[in-house]
Amino acid sequence: STARQGRILTIVVGALVAIVAGTWFVSSQQPTKEERVRDVAAAYLEAIENGDAETALELSGLSGADVVCPELVTTELYQQVRERPRGAEITAITMPDGISTGRAEVEVTFLRANDRQVTTTLEISPHENGWEVADGGYLGLQDANLSLYGSGELTIDGVCRARSGEVNAVDVFPGTYDLAYVDPDGIAVAEPFEQTVPGATPQNVWPEPSGEVIAAVTAQAWQWINACVESAMIGPDCPSWPSTSWVPRLAVTDGNTTSDLDVLVYRAADGGWAFGASLEREVTGTYTVQ
Repeated sequence: STARQGRILTIVVGALVAIVAGTWFVSSQQPTKEERVRDVAAAYLEAIENGDAETALELSGLSGADVVCPELVTTELYQQVRERPRGAEITAITMPDGISTGRAEVEVTFLRANDRQVTTTLEISPHENGWEVADGGYLGLQDANLSLYGSGELTIDGVCRARSGEVNAVDVFPGTYDLAYVDPDGIAVAEPFEQTVPGATPQNVWPEPSGEVIAAVTAQAWQWINACVESAMIGPDCPSWPSTSWVPRLAVTDGNTTSDLDVLVYRAADGGWAFGASLEREVTGTYTVQ
């Protein structure tokens, strides 16, 4: 009947109004892009302050497999790192304008050692699952600014062991780290030191033969030199030129022999020491690593 059709029409219209109202209510509660950017930036800042390196990596779209020393970017280690950034606050957010790279810029202030305030910018970029930290500025992974000129390894906070071809690529989160040189052969030594990143002066590590090594090889080298001098330079291992021209000084190195006419002491392939007084003649000494 006409009355019944009216009731049905009223019910249908009422249902549509309820659906439309519900849709508006849900959509009105969705966070804006700027709010999402702020949430990602705030979560990242909290992770850095709490030493939660693994969450910071995840928010950056990275993992331990993306760095030279994965051990340095674990939460277990980073929570022990001294002078991590703290007190970070978001002061401004600039959203992309559609013409730029599409990254939002989040300006942040934070405190370093001695309560020194620093300003940096986080770049937050969109990806398929939302937003991530594309560039952490001073709060992101940092170049440790290290160079090693030796055959051993640098240990960083006792976990990372990097050789000369690796240390210049070591990245760490901001803080102060302890470094030490380790020579598996027991030949060379270097003073331990601290490195604070970011902003640290580049550290060039030049290991030198230890005092024990220098004493051992010097004694053996001079024993050889004196024997040759006493035998009027006729021994089988003695240089062929006059003694007054071939011993200007004694050099000790853990590198390879060169075209140097001084007495050169270097590490031999068999694990001992070779003493070269010319390019043609060598004698071999020994030094046992305890």
